[in-house]
Amino acid sequence: MANIDGEDRGQIILVAAFILAVSFVVLALVVNSAIFTENLATRGDVAGSSDALEYRHEAEQSVGAIVRSTNANNNTDQSYLRENATQSVDNIKMMGGYQQSELGRVVNVTYKSETMGYRIAQDNSTDRSYTSYQNAPTWKLAEDIDATRDFRMRINWTESDLNSPFVVDLNDSTESWNMTVRESATDEIQVEVDHPSSPSRTCERDVTGQETVTIDVTDGVVADEPCPALTRASDGTAMWLGEGLSSSYTIEFQDGDEIAGTYSMVLDVSEADIDPAAATHVEEISQDENISDPPYYTDALYSVVVAYKYRTHAVAYETAIDVAPGETPA
Repeated sequence: MANIDGEDRGQIILVAAFILAVSFVVLALVVNSAIFTENLATRGDVAGSSDALEYRHEAEQSVGAIVRSTNANNNTDQSYLRENATQSVDNIKMMGGYQQSELGRVVNVTYKSETMGYRIAQDNSTDRSYTSYQNAPTWKLAEDIDATRDFRMRINWTESDLNSPFVVDLNDSTESWNMTVRESATDEIQVEVDHPSSPSRTCERDVTGQETVTIDVTDGVVADEPCPALTRASDGTAMWLGEGLSSSYTIEFQDGDEIAGTYSMVLDVSEADIDPAAATHVEEISQDENISDPPYYTDALYSVVVAYKYRTHAVAYETAIDVAPGETPA
């Protein structure tokens, strides 16, 4: 049996104490980790909170439909837009509030304010080319634009001659974002997007047998299918209409005589920034026989703000919702 003197015995005791201390620390970490994991696994949302967010989404979609419908049917002025939208939101408030009350919920959607803009469109004839009011093939729709939403094109495929490309150019005097539309092969439409700071991207769709082809520029859809060229840069990062430009830019159509069909867009812009030689106000469209179905502009709701309140015995949720259907992410 080994003989351990007093000094060695003291060292052994110190080592053992150190090992025990480390063990206790490790054990404490393990126990705390287990408790934390269990808390995360068992923690749930406050009862009814998901319902509040779900109905918020429904309210936003409903108000968005009101904004789109009001703009599409407006041939008057801003007061009509405001009154129509307010009345329609009040109807949602009344009908939705009654339905939700039967479920024990108090829901209130109230019209608060709006941002006015202008809608530029040619939505009367699918046979007309994308030329200006005075039939110029290359023309500036508007300048000093802060934002664009709901930009949709409905191309008459049989009347277009896209062997020569049509271009939508957005520029801020130093940078340019543009979308080129062409027929890359028989009955195949190609959309190419050039981004200010990354290589161009394209998407192609077979449109055999289709008389019309729709491009939703702001939603990134071509011929009813997603078009990554309109939503992603070459490195995979998100990219939308006008990405990389300053907050004030110009929209121009180039070679509009190569393409025929209808289009519409809503701009956050002032009336002074729309050239009357390019598009005239809807109430002033000339009856000149040489200018048929011209592009026009009219007052529009760019966005509206509604107050949303949701209450149950367990949840109280209030927020302001900024509704701008078809707006690209900031």
